[in-house]
Amino acid sequence: MSNFSTYTFPDGGLYIGTLDENGLPHSVRASCVWPDGRSYLGSWVNGTMSGIGTLYKDGVAVHYGYWWNGELLNEAPTRTEVPLSETPISNKKIVALLIGNNNYSYPSTKLDNCVSDVRAIAEKLQKIGVDTIVQTDLSKNAMVDSILRLCKEKGPYYENVLFYFSGHGATNQGRHYIMATDESASPSYPISLELLDEKLSPCFNNVILISDACASIQEGNWDTDPVNGGPNTIMDVSTSLGHYSWDGVPGGHSPFAFGLLEYIDKEMSIVEILEEANKFASIYAAKVLNKYQLPLLIHAPFYPKDFCLY
Repeated sequence: MSNFSTYTFPDGGLYIGTLDENGLPHSVRASCVWPDGRSYLGSWVNGTMSGIGTLYKDGVAVHYGYWWNGELLNEAPTRTEVPLSETPISNKKIVALLIGNNNYSYPSTKLDNCVSDVRAIAEKLQKIGVDTIVQTDLSKNAMVDSILRLCKEKGPYYENVLFYFSGHGATNQGRHYIMATDESASPSYPISLELLDEKLSPCFNNVILISDACASIQEGNWDTDPVNGGPNTIMDVSTSLGHYSWDGVPGGHSPFAFGLLEYIDKEMSIVEILEEANKFASIYAAKVLNKYQLPLLIHAPFYPKDFCLY
């Protein structure tokens, strides 16, 4: 389990990070979210914003620089002030496919929040100009068709792709599988993230694969064919090998979706966004749901760490 903790300030700010021996926020890099839409990501000393950090308002960076005792001493330009030509990537160069499955074949396997998770994340992406496709409650054939159409219809026009799945999942022989709504009735194996990477990498320069699904281990030999993934791929699975990923309370969002919603529209690299979302999910699952969940982020060798959605 992560050694991160939470700390609530008198003004309602929720800090997620490490604490010092006195129980106060103390970290080289940690976050705090306030009810009024402010958030801070950066250094903390003795319970105050101290060191290099960025203050956000409604997801937009408003102050970046050196802080001490909660006050901004030296301000530097925020990313919004950097000319577009100097940013790592234009949002016109990325397309996103989001799939959320609630309505599984058997009543006991139905989920509550996967569809609302993808719709909420899609709304955030659309607000920052990302071309976003949302699909819900897909069968195996429909999932395959959506992925093939993504390559055919969007591949010629976009350099980069983000794929997000929310639903049931499993692990077999080290591969992570995502489940269609009719998976139990399908004569073939589920779709693995590794196979998905093999299909998307020839069509896009950089591939982001995110799965908010369980990684419980399934016995037997599923798909054992060799898979050739791309060198510029990043995978983020919402829980570690052999463990569950929690759907959250009905009418809300999953722990991982809550984390992603907090950071997905911030002016940070996708690696930073996923690192913070993973940390948030782990803490939320432990503190709110009393459950274990530790997401896993995997980088391909040549994935550009400064890749941004903005």
